[in-house]
Amino acid sequence: MATRPNFSRWIITNLEICAKKRVYGLDARGPIPEELGNLTKLFDLNLLQNYLTGPLPAFIGNLTDMKYLSFGKNALSGPIPKEIGKLQKLISLYDSMFLINSS
Repeated sequence: MATRPNFSRWIITNLEICAKKRVYGLDARGPIPEELGNLTKLFDLNLLQNYLTGPLPAFIGNLTDMKYLSFGKNALSGPIPKEIGKLQKLISLYDSMFLINSS
C-alpha cells in the first residue's frame, strides 16, 4: 500500500499555480496558513464560515491578482493589514464578522 504524502506539503508544492481556492464551510481551524502566500496566481480566495483564528496575514497583499476575497464568519481578529491596499484588481471583499482592533 502506497503511503500518502503530507497533505499540507502536497498543497504547497502542487498548487502553486492555483487560481481559485474555496475553503467555504469546511470547519477549517487555526490561523490562515502562510503557505497560501505561495499561490501568487490566486484571484479568488473564499475562506468563509470556518473557525479560522488570529490575524489576516500581511502576505495577502502579495496576492496581486486577487479579485475576490472572502474571509467573513470566522474568529479572525486584529487589524486588517495595510498590505490589502496592494490588491489593485480587487472587485469584492467580504469580511462580515471580522473583529477589528483599532491599534
